[in-house]
Amino acid sequence: MSQQARRNLTRLLSLVVAVLCMGLSIFAVRAGKGTQPEFQLGDFSGVSVEEKQKAFEESQSSEDLVELLKVLCYQAVVEENKAVEPLIVEYGTLLYDRARAEEVDLSTLGDDETMLELLRWIKSFGAK
Repeated sequence: MSQQARRNLTRLLSLVVAVLCMGLSIFAVRAGKGTQPEFQLGDFSGVSVEEKQKAFEESQSSEDLVELLKVLCYQAVVEENKAVEPLIVEYGTLLYDRARAEEVDLSTLGDDETMLELLRWIKSFGAK
């Protein structure tokens, strides 16, 4: 085989490998996006649901309610703990009730982006 033929074969094989790598990369990115929604409320790993629940039950403050809901959503979405979903519905509905009754202004409980995401999560679990 001539030197020119070897170069052409090497180029062709390099091109094929590059195209395969790009295709696999695109597939991996798309597959990774579909597996789990992105959770942007914060990292609540190691935070006890029971402690946050107790803090809210004692204070009944809307700030503690929001923190409890963030932890519950983290548990449900990131930790995939299905047992907390009824609590999200219960406490999320309580937050909605307080907002409807104008007992609390949601914009004072956190920045708009964070509160909108929290509301999207609690609504996705069925809070009304």
